[in-house]
Amino acid sequence: MTKDILVVDDEADICDQLRAILQDEGYTVRVARSSDEAEQMIAHRFPHLILLDIWLQGSPRDGLELLMLFKTQCPSLPIVMMSGHATIEIAVQAMQKGAEDVIEKPFKTEKLLHILDRVFQMQFLLQENAHLKTQSFSQDAFVGHSPFIQQLQATVAKVSALNARVFISGPPGTGKTLLARQIHRASRRKDAPFVVAHCSLFQDSPYVDQRFMGTETHDQRQVGFFEQAHGGTLFLDEVCSLPQAFQTKLVRFLQDGKFTRMGGQNPVQVDVRIMASTSRDPQEALADGTLREDLYHRLNVVCIPMLPLAQRREDVIPLAHHFMQMCAAVLGLPERPFSQDAMAALQSYAWPSNVRQLQHTIEWLLIMGTGGARDPITVDLLPKDIYEMAPLILKSERKKDLMALTLRDARAVFEREYLQAQLLRHNGNISRVANNIRMERSALHRKMKSLGLDHCE
Repeated sequence: MTKDILVVDDEADICDQLRAILQDEGYTVRVARSSDEAEQMIAHRFPHLILLDIWLQGSPRDGLELLMLFKTQCPSLPIVMMSGHATIEIAVQAMQKGAEDVIEKPFKTEKLLHILDRVFQMQFLLQENAHLKTQSFSQDAFVGHSPFIQQLQATVAKVSALNARVFISGPPGTGKTLLARQIHRASRRKDAPFVVAHCSLFQDSPYVDQRFMGTETHDQRQVGFFEQAHGGTLFLDEVCSLPQAFQTKLVRFLQDGKFTRMGGQNPVQVDVRIMASTSRDPQEALADGTLREDLYHRLNVVCIPMLPLAQRREDVIPLAHHFMQMCAAVLGLPERPFSQDAMAALQSYAWPSNVRQLQHTIEWLLIMGTGGARDPITVDLLPKDIYEMAPLILKSERKKDLMALTLRDARAVFEREYLQAQLLRHNGNISRVANNIRMERSALHRKMKSLGLDHCE
């Protein structure tokens, strides 16, 4: 999406020159000839950057005063000062008050564009850094080989090219926020903000309107989520948690992209792509009134359900290796391999908290796991809840029980438990089990029948 730049200068020629240059570069340009006009335009909508003249002859406020005012209202707003006769002291003062740079007039086009590119790139890096600080060892891409992951990647490629709203449903820990972020990064809005609104924080909050729409008084304005996401994407995480009263206001906002700040009078127009998620079954949320039907239908243009990890067990091992590599790099520790039995136990586990739980498990194994730094991770090193749910054949104490049986009985027990573990590991897919144990599918069927293993593929 195009960047919105506000030019504030009392000279008409400078404004016209900047408008022509910036529009040729693909920017959206608004112009203000006085401090009053600049404040009115800020009241209408905060831009992505301001080019602000230091002196502003004939205005109630000069550029430095506007700089301090706008930085108070929106500290992250980048402002580049302009001056035809600024001293070094004035330039230093402007930088100390929050200006990103100061450019002299008359300026060269190449220098101006270079400054804008640098400022926007710095803003992007700051946003990415802020995101990374909140994510710890977060994954940045979907990993796996399952048909679900392949379909998901195709969906991301298709949906990213559009501007349609996306509604993502699925259990906690399945990667709903990650999916929304990937769609944003692959879209034309990738250089604009990706703002996450954690709706569950506002379930019983009296400040939900202020946080989304911002506030406005006679001398101060604070931007909310709608305005922060201008040009980019607003992700409504756990949208069913929003109070009913605000869901009604959200419906109105989705109709025309307009809202009014709390305490304000003038409507604010923004260009925002909305994506939303829920961990609940949407139909249940509609039935009990937690989610308004009109809001659901406006959000649910493209619906993407996320599968729990237990329904795509073939992704467990690639994910475990991915998290091992990522966490080892962050922690400064060597990667540890997994034994075959440990990998089978990981695949057999149900993962009630999904991918997030698997990630935390790998972190725990690296930090708390016993044995040498490069020794394989075996079944007995896994967390207690995972170890206890592992198939009996994978546990060392069960192997000892086999010694009390005859060879014939021990073999039957072993084969039965071994095949049960393989079936669990591969979600009951006989073809995959046969391929993994290098056995003809028809022979596997006969063996299962002889062992009394009832199974429907």
